[in-house]
Amino acid sequence: MFNEKVLDDFLSKNDPLKQICTKEYIQGVFKFGSLLSILHNKKINPSTVFVTILENKEIRDLFVEVTHSDNAKDALLGLLQLYPPLLKSKNTKRLFKKSITSKK
Repeated sequence: MFNEKVLDDFLSKNDPLKQICTKEYIQGVFKFGSLLSILHNKKINPSTVFVTILENKEIRDLFVEVTHSDNAKDALLGLLQLYPPLLKSKNTKRLFKKSITSKK
């Protein structure tokens, strides 16, 4: 699921506080993914997590809380850093564009 190089780059910051915050964020992502998996009663992938967060504001707020992020933007950017293939996903791009146009 994770590319080891991406994970190493994500964690290899020299600032110990940043490392702790990053590890807490990753644990939050795992917990949130587990919660969605339990709620949907099936295995989920990073794309499903990202799409679910984009589509539902209440779930997005919960994700921000679970990952201890400052806001939804930081929480979603962190998810994109953890899972770079999400940037290439057609489904992700479509839903992201839809979420932007619905806010206007």
